Amino acid sequence: MSRSLGVVVAVALVAACGPAPNELTLLFVGRSPTAHVSNVTWAPDPDRSRLVAFDDRLRIVHTIADPRLATPVAVAPLPAGRLIVTERTGEAVVVDAQSGKPVREWESPFPASLYATAGDHIVAARSPYFVQLVAEQGSEPLLWRLDTLGHPTHGIGTIHVPAIPYLAQLVNAGAVALDPADEDAVYFAPYVRDEILKLDATGATVWRAQRGLFPQEPDPRFMPPPPGKPRELKVVHAIVNIALALGTGRGGGAAHRLYVLDADSLLAQAPVNGREEFGPPFALPALNGDTVTLARYRGKVTLVNFWASWCDPCREEFPHMGALYRDFARKDFDIAAISDDVDDGKMRAFVREFGAPFPILVGGGKMKGTYHYRGLPYSVLLDRHGLIVQRIFGFGGAAEFSALRETIAKEIRAP
Repeated sequence: MSRSLGVVVAVALVAACGPAPNELTLLFVGRSPTAHVSNVTWAPDPDRSRLVAFDDRLRIVHTIADPRLATPVAVAPLPAGRLIVTERTGEAVVVDAQSGKPVREWESPFPASLYATAGDHIVAARSPYFVQLVAEQGSEPLLWRLDTLGHPTHGIGTIHVPAIPYLAQLVNAGAVALDPADEDAVYFAPYVRDEILKLDATGATVWRAQRGLFPQEPDPRFMPPPPGKPRELKVVHAIVNIALALGTGRGGGAAHRLYVLDADSLLAQAPVNGREEFGPPFALPALNGDTVTLARYRGKVTLVNFWASWCDPCREEFPHMGALYRDFARKDFDIAAISDDVDDGKMRAFVREFGAPFPILVGGGKMKGTYHYRGLPYSVLLDRHGLIVQRIFGFGGAAEFSALRETIAKEIRAP
C-alpha cells in the first residue's frame, strides 16, 4: 500500500493488505485505524461500545466491553500486548488485550488526541473525531512525542493559526502514523486539507503529497448566522483525512494487494460470548432510608441507571424512564436509579420536580469512581440473573427507549 497518496483511500471503508486473501492484515474498519497485536487485529466498534479482534480470515474471535469503552473510535498497539483506545470524547484508556481489562487512564496532551505507535515510539495528534473550537497560539506544538507512560516529552512543529483563531483546532487536527523503520519520521494528514506530510524529528516538512481534490483550498470559516438566530453558527470546511496507516508495500518479491470489504458485515458477526456479571454489587441508601442491594433485583429484568441533577440529558431522559417503569409489571421489571449527586438538596429537588415513580438510590458522588463510566446518563440493562444485556451511554431520545422497551420485553419472555 502506498505510503503517500494511497494511505487514506480507504478511510471510510475496510482496507486489508496481504499476500493472499487468507493472510489479511486489517488497516481500517469504518473510519477507524486498527492495531495488530499477537496475531489478531483489534478494531473499535463504537456503535456497540466495544473492541473486536479479527483473525487472519477476518472472523471476530474476541471482544472487549467495559464501561470505560463508551464510544471507542481509534486503537493503537502498545508494548506488552496492550492497546491505547481513544474515546470520541477525547479520553483514552490503556487496555490489556489478553485479559480485556482496563489498565489505566491515559491523559491526552490535547483536549482530544489520536495516537500512532511503533514499538516504544508514541506520537499524539489532535483528534479528528472530536474537534473543539478553541483559540490557540502559533507556538503550540502540532504533535507531541510521548514516553511509554503517555507523558509528553517534546513537541513537534508548530500549529497553523487561521484567520479565525477559534478554528485552529479544526485546521490542525488530523491523522498520524509512524514508520517502524525510521524512528524520526512522522506522517501527518490534516483533517481539513488535501495533503499528507512527512515530518522529521523537529517537525520540519520532508515532503508533502496532494491529490488535487480541490482546485482551491481555503481555511475553514464561519457562515453568517441565519436571520433571527444570532447564536447559530456553522463552519464551512471539507473533511478530507480521518485516518492514516503505513502499508507493507512490496517486499520479498511478493506483491501485496488492497481489498475493500464491507465494515458493517464484518462487525455484525456474532461472537459466542457469555454475558458478564454486573459489578461490583451495590448496597446503597434509598431516599426513604432503606438500604437497597443489587441482590434485591435478582429474578427481574432490571435497568440500573446512573444520573445526576446537574446533567441536562438526565433531565430529558427521566420522563422516558418513568414511562418505561409503568409499562411493565414489578414482578418482571424494575429500575434502580442511582444518583451520583454530591449535593443532597439538589438531588431531592430534582426528584420532586420529576416525581420519579421508581426508587431513588443515593450514590453520593462515588459512583463514577466505582463503575468507571464516561459520562451521565449511563444505564446497564440486566437480565433476570443479574447479567449484562446491554450498556447504554448517554440519552438517545424516544427511538432509543422504543428499542429498549422491545429488548426488555424480549428478556422478560426469555425462559
